[in-house]
Amino acid sequence: MKKNNILHIIIGLGKGGAEKTLYQSIIKTKNCFNHKVISLTDSGYYRNLLIDNSVEVYCCNFKKKSLNVLPFIRILYLLLLNRKYTFQTWMHHSNFLGGIIGKLFFVKKIYWNIRGEGISDKHSKILTKFIFKMNAKLSYFIPNKIITCSKSAINNYVNNGYKNNFLLIHNGCDTNIYKSNINIRKIYRKKLNLDDNIFVIGMAARFSRQKNHLLLLETLKSLNDKNIPFVCLLAGSQMNKMNKKLKNYIDELNLKNQVILLDQIDNINDFMNAIDIHVLTSSYGEGFPNVIIESMACETISISSDVGDSSIILNNNKFVFEKDNKQDFLKKLLYLYNIYVNDINTWKNISFKNHKIVKDFYSIEKMINDYKMIWTK
Repeated sequence: MKKNNILHIIIGLGKGGAEKTLYQSIIKTKNCFNHKVISLTDSGYYRNLLIDNSVEVYCCNFKKKSLNVLPFIRILYLLLLNRKYTFQTWMHHSNFLGGIIGKLFFVKKIYWNIRGEGISDKHSKILTKFIFKMNAKLSYFIPNKIITCSKSAINNYVNNGYKNNFLLIHNGCDTNIYKSNINIRKIYRKKLNLDDNIFVIGMAARFSRQKNHLLLLETLKSLNDKNIPFVCLLAGSQMNKMNKKLKNYIDELNLKNQVILLDQIDNINDFMNAIDIHVLTSSYGEGFPNVIIESMACETISISSDVGDSSIILNNNKFVFEKDNKQDFLKKLLYLYNIYVNDINTWKNISFKNHKIVKDFYSIEKMINDYKMIWTK
């Protein structure tokens, strides 16, 4: 049977939610489709992983502030060369560039992929705001379909003028990889010299204004002031002592003995097994946070600010707090800490239900089947 050809166009291949979904969707369907990937910028984390799986990857090294036109010429050439492929573009800049060029080259099928909830008027760059508005107009005649991973994104984009031509494909989690493992928990904690019974809070997120680590640290200070014994593990890009801004926050709030910086890590499954609660304190920009379902799959309790589809995934307002609200966040943390200390059966019951929710509604198999269906049309 002849395989359909899919050309993926993405801004870069570093560690991120969109990049991870692109990688998973390719690896899990490579027996059904011929995939190629164009990174508009550099290589990043997923390049070698894709190449190791016999996927052709082209990096154009496009730089925003550079006057060098060669990367743009290379992009044009690669898109022209593969114009008979179905174009699957990922995120705003790729949707814009890949969509326009694809239309000019008479590409028959162009699918946009939008990940986050939307853009922020306060925090988004001017170019991103411009492309966001231009894509709203282009959405009426370029993409055959706009794929997104969250209901909140659909509502936000339609309200901002995008054509209501969306297909909802939730992110999926591989529960054969992400699952509870007591041995991993013990080994991970032993490496960090953490007692088996210490209450461990964790957050896996890059250091950025969007993720709002300051809210987390200020709330941890309030927890510390109440003499509650805990440790917090922070993993992600720039989560290290070289980050002076982060280090100053920790020092000023007197949390040196409570916070451990792990930097960027490869095995999120191990991290999620080592902690008792995963928190997400984002202020904006989230669509469908992968870390929530990854923690839940590992039977680790997750709480999140009310951004994107977090409240839909968690399906319990006791695990969701008002964004940027320290008091509400602290209230939810204390509620869960009391269950952890005083009612272990309820704690285990919540943990087990978390895994079941992911398996029933957010499995990797469901996500892959949805991508197969759209790419086969």
